Amino acid sequence: MIRDPLYFNRTQLAERLVDNLQSNILHAITLFAPRRMGKTQFLDNDITQIAKEQGFSVFYYSFMDQPNQTREHFMFALATFLAEIESPLYKKANSLTKIELFGASLEWNVDAPPPPSSVSGYISRMAKTNKPILMLLDEAQEMAKKSDMRDLIGSLRTGLDIHRDRVKVIFTGSSPHGLKSMFNDYKAPFFNFAHQIDFPIFGKEFTDFLADIYEKRTGSSIDKEKFFSYFAALGHTPLFARTMIQEMILNPNLTLEQVFEVKLEEFTKILECATVGMPELTALEKIILQLISENHKSLYSAKTRSIIAERLGVDSVSAQTVQGQLRKLEKKELVIKNAHGDYEPAILYDF
Repeated sequence: MIRDPLYFNRTQLAERLVDNLQSNILHAITLFAPRRMGKTQFLDNDITQIAKEQGFSVFYYSFMDQPNQTREHFMFALATFLAEIESPLYKKANSLTKIELFGASLEWNVDAPPPPSSVSGYISRMAKTNKPILMLLDEAQEMAKKSDMRDLIGSLRTGLDIHRDRVKVIFTGSSPHGLKSMFNDYKAPFFNFAHQIDFPIFGKEFTDFLADIYEKRTGSSIDKEKFFSYFAALGHTPLFARTMIQEMILNPNLTLEQVFEVKLEEFTKILECATVGMPELTALEKIILQLISENHKSLYSAKTRSIIAERLGVDSVSAQTVQGQLRKLEKKELVIKNAHGDYEPAILYDF
């Protein structure tokens, strides 16, 4: 695999998660973050590498890739993975035949039993192979959106539950409402099944890393403090920071301020598109939602309420008023609370 020079590794986080899975402290993890925050790259670049180094066979699947044929595509992916990891179990590893499965052709060892008919059957076979298994199920909330996936979800839960000592799983999700229906609804098969972790946003170390690359490539430096403040204003979205650096490397005449203005306009359009069709917001609701998007945490503090009052054009805003507005935004499903109890804009999770 060709290394991405702009990729910022999260080795410590990956090691911590894999270590906890390997030691059976945890058997299932849910990573929760908006799209474009680097979850998939984290799975591909950090988790997969470290898991393989620690002896896991790794299965990756994204439920966003095949929106119209998710069930069949997922089952075929399981069959392909099983054929690969079962091959060392048979002496005639090269004795392959082609079989038809879900309308596609697959090479299968002639000595192996036929493919299972259920997800739990695949997991049972995986558990009997030479290595422990780590399943990486990306954008898992998409499963909950399809009625024909209900029995598959139940079978997945059964298999993972029975074989939790040999088959571990990391779910990722970007829709708070989809994940809630999967993991927080007491009627759902995966109720309280996985340990939920908020995927941490990048701090200043990320933008400093990109700024250093820019300096190495161009011989010029940029204001790291200003770069990080721009990154925060863009919702801590790694994609925007990366493209800012890419564009300045390609065109050294561009300034940090110029590329930020372009990205800010793009970011604003994304937010506007995300709110189309949503309930009308009051001026106060819009201000609070904007502050949450800017990563303000202490929404009830005197400092934050002073900012709200200034933007609203009034003398003061009480903590009770802010609390009431937050409840309204929650009911409108425009904000959510993460695992730490902090508010985040739900609209960013769906663009």
